[in-house]
Amino acid sequence: STSPCAKDRLLVLGPNGAGKSTFLKTIGGELEPMGGAVIRGEGAVVGYFSQDLAQELPTEVTALTHVLDVARKIDRSVTNETARGVLGALGITGPAAVDRTIGSLSGGEKARVALAAFVLRPVNVLLLDEASNHLDGTAIEALCTGLRGWEGAVVAITHNSAFAAALNPTVVARVENGELSTHMHIPGVPLVVGDFCVSTNERVDAMEMQMKKEAEEERRAKEAIAKEVRNAPKVIDKIERAMTVIETEIAQLDEKLLAAGADVAKCAELQALKDAKEQKSLLYMTEWERLDALCAAHEAEHGS
Repeated sequence: STSPCAKDRLLVLGPNGAGKSTFLKTIGGELEPMGGAVIRGEGAVVGYFSQDLAQELPTEVTALTHVLDVARKIDRSVTNETARGVLGALGITGPAAVDRTIGSLSGGEKARVALAAFVLRPVNVLLLDEASNHLDGTAIEALCTGLRGWEGAVVAITHNSAFAAALNPTVVARVENGELSTHMHIPGVPLVVGDFCVSTNERVDAMEMQMKKEAEEERRAKEAIAKEVRNAPKVIDKIERAMTVIETEIAQLDEKLLAAGADVAKCAELQALKDAKEQKSLLYMTEWERLDALCAAHEAEHGS
């Protein structure tokens, strides 16, 4: 058994399949205990984070909009600056935060957005299941710095030795062969993480390959945006010329409608043509505004 208290940093280690996530879900109320009982202290408010949260994000809104929506459901005082600060600390800045939709982000960026939304919730017990996945060294240190100064309790599972060390745990729990053992951690004593999370070279290679894949996804996404920005002036020029032609055609249709007078059939035919032209013009305008905003955001982040 274990009893995390306020300000405790409980680090849960163990081999894959040992039951670490099951343990976390059980104390978080996601699963019923197979034996014994989970007793929560008075006033305990638990938040459970797992990588699955990234798969549940809305795809049509920006990261900043989503983080604010989640945070303000409980705390209306959360400001744009606070949300952007949390996103920025986790590596989501510029267009990735305020212009691009979540659906256009890479897998690693989505995981960071989910984590940003999670940490802004007003809870006092954080359950973190591999929260350091998809984070670089700077983001891991920023997250752990915040956790070390936090007044609540943290229970974290990780296979990341950098995260384990930066968290500076007060208690270490090991799950193996269906049993949980805990001991107080003495600051400065090295944490033995590798014995439990890396048993073969294949495991190390798989982690490195996943990190390289995510970095490549982010690189390609940034290259695609840069290419679109480079081509935007030509595309915008074509859109503007096409809209000028459509405006002329709509004006001509207005004249024909006026001339048709009481000819209902002819008026209906002309109105249908005009509606189609106006709809096409609206689509052009929407794309023009999107490209203009994309170029402005890119210039603000990288300069002209």
